Parts: sequence; C-alpha cells; structure tokens
Amino acid sequence: AQNVTSTHTLDQVQAVIIPPDQGITDPSIPVLDLENVYLLETENHTYEVVYSGLTLTGDYTIAIVASDTNGDLSIPKQSRITRTPSINTGTQLLLLLED
Repeated sequence: AQNVTSTHTLDQVQAVIIPPDQGITDPSIPVLDLENVYLLETENHTYEVVYSGLTLTGDYTIAIVASDTNGDLSIPKQSRITRTPSINTGTQLLLLLED
C-alpha cells in the first residue's frame, strides 16, 4: 500500500496475520488468538517488520491497519501470502507498507 496518510499524526501501523488453519465457522464467536505485529516507520517513510511465524503450509491472510493519535482506524488493507512446503520453517516474511 502506498500513501499512508491521516489528517492527524499516525500513531501505529499493525498487521493481523491469519493462518491457513483459522477457519471461521461461526461469525458470532470472536477470534481472540490471531498474531498481531506492529510495523515500524523507517527513514524512508515506509513501515515494515520482519515476521518469522509462517509455520504452517498454506494461504495466510494479512490485514494491515493504521491508527492515528485520535484513535481513528484506517480501512484494513488485505493481502495474501502462500507458504509452500519447500520454504523452510525459519523463513522470515518482510511486511512493507510505503508511506
């Protein structure tokens, strides 16, 4: 995603990582155990984090949300990544969000 902006100062950017085995069977029951990582702003005004928790083979859904100092949340930007069996368990994922 590009051009992360707010009318207020950005406070944090985070990614919720939904693993392949996380099927939602009943939407009325909240899912409380999803991985949540915070992206850090770099000198180039991008937001990034290295994540090494891709332990299961399959499709991961990643939802990136920004919040500002007023507590306003952005609309989540969703992406998918597939971990194939040929990728080592220790493989790291770099999540990068451009400002």
